[in-house]
Amino acid sequence: MVLSKLLAIYSLKYMHENKLSKWKAKMISFGGRWTLVKSVLGSVSLYYFSLFCAPVSVLNSLEKGGGSCEREESFKGCHWVKWSKVLNSFQNGGLNVGSLKDLNQGLLGKWWWRFHEQSDALWVKVIRSLFGREGSLSGGGVERRRGNSVWSYIVRVGREIDGLGVQFSTSIGKEVGNGEDTKFWEDVWLEGGCLKNKFGRLYQLEVNKRALIADRGTFIGDGWNWVWGWRRDPRGREVGELEELQSFIRGVHPSRGRADRLVWRLDPLNGFSVKALRGLVEEARGRRSGVGDHTTWLNAVSKKVCIFAWRSKLRRIPARVELAKKGIDLDSTLCPRCSCEEESVDHALVNCTKVKSLWSLIGRWWKLDIEACNSLEAIWELSSQWGCNGKGSQRWLTTSWCILYLIWSERNKLVFGQINNSLDDLFLGFQRRSFEWITKRDKELALDWKSWLTDPFGV
Repeated sequence: MVLSKLLAIYSLKYMHENKLSKWKAKMISFGGRWTLVKSVLGSVSLYYFSLFCAPVSVLNSLEKGGGSCEREESFKGCHWVKWSKVLNSFQNGGLNVGSLKDLNQGLLGKWWWRFHEQSDALWVKVIRSLFGREGSLSGGGVERRRGNSVWSYIVRVGREIDGLGVQFSTSIGKEVGNGEDTKFWEDVWLEGGCLKNKFGRLYQLEVNKRALIADRGTFIGDGWNWVWGWRRDPRGREVGELEELQSFIRGVHPSRGRADRLVWRLDPLNGFSVKALRGLVEEARGRRSGVGDHTTWLNAVSKKVCIFAWRSKLRRIPARVELAKKGIDLDSTLCPRCSCEEESVDHALVNCTKVKSLWSLIGRWWKLDIEACNSLEAIWELSSQWGCNGKGSQRWLTTSWCILYLIWSERNKLVFGQINNSLDDLFLGFQRRSFEWITKRDKELALDWKSWLTDPFGV
């Protein structure tokens, strides 16, 4: 088993390195790199991760390869954003690439669901013969003498997920129908786990410890009456436990016309899925690490524009001030456009005098007062500040992202190619490019060029 696991690890690392070769990263944009990394990290390792609990060193090595592919090749390959942040979901302020550890735990967690769902399968019978009827999924875990088996890692993953604050080990249970397929003491059919753990004294007093719910009651008309089977009458603390048990199950009423079914209490409506479990693990891990704000992702613009807007919000684009912070030797940190102030991210995209003139034209075009805006956030918040409708607000955010990306592109042309277009040419170009991007990516939008020029909010 150890040898096969080592061979799988080395073959997995080879496949990742082959798929994420650096020459590919040099030939594609940020959006392309994001797609490549997300695809490779989320698919190549599926078979291995569904069977083995990958070592942390292997996970770090594989994710490091993805970070190298995503990394910018200019300026000696500077890392602009922590790779752990890139891996975070949109809800946790990342780019939704996904952590391999979370994927590994989600895939192994599926075996917990299969163990309960396929209770009559041969593999489940084998597991029960080795690890007990519950497969060590409830209780203290796997014995030390079996501690290095594949199943022991699967059991351990459930405990690790519990440790993040996701109550996974007790989330798989039964929804009671007629009670003919649910064990009263040993199955999880109420919040808080199985009853044998919660009411240990009564469980020891029970005659038939594997009794079904149907064995512990009878239908009286449309009602249900609980019937007990004790070796002797409860006494002492057992009486108190019995009263607590009766109170605990008072709200449960089996139904004749409905069969019992397996449910996942963390998502009762949709049921278990690896994607849902992985999302819960990512969210829990994000809460513990104190992640940033939610990442806004617009399908109306290309991925490279979305990623640029995300990096701009974090102030992680190669403006001259940011390059100087990284110790890169520059002739000057002054803005290449106005040569009056240092080029920070906000200055390059909003506050430069030449950029301000451009934003003034855009403000008149959109009938918004942009003169007072001195940061990226102020630009993006204009829609809500001026009470735009839902579609208009979304359209302004989409357009502002496109314009910011184009402003940065023009800045790079000036720095590297000595190209300096006139203000009117830039404004007309921004109108045209934003119109093309929005209309090509939203086929249902009925938008014509003349309406776009005169009233972009109302189209």
